[in-house]
Amino acid sequence: MLEPTLAIVANGLFLEFDADHSGHIDMSDMNALYSRMDLNKDTSVSRNEFETYMTEVMTVLVILHLQAQDFDS
Repeated sequence: MLEPTLAIVANGLFLEFDADHSGHIDMSDMNALYSRMDLNKDTSVSRNEFETYMTEVMTVLVILHLQAQDFDS
């Protein structure tokens, strides 16, 4: 079993990747994820685009983590 805070992070990532909210991640979700990362829409994700996207995602996950800690206190 995952530690509760890691489970929150994993759940947050799943929700981000499951673009159509079907409860499953399929190729259409992966295409939507790729599209969200490809900020300049040149059909290629540069390191900068990847870092920008992942920084945004990780920021949201850290906020969720901190909120969960507040609820546990």
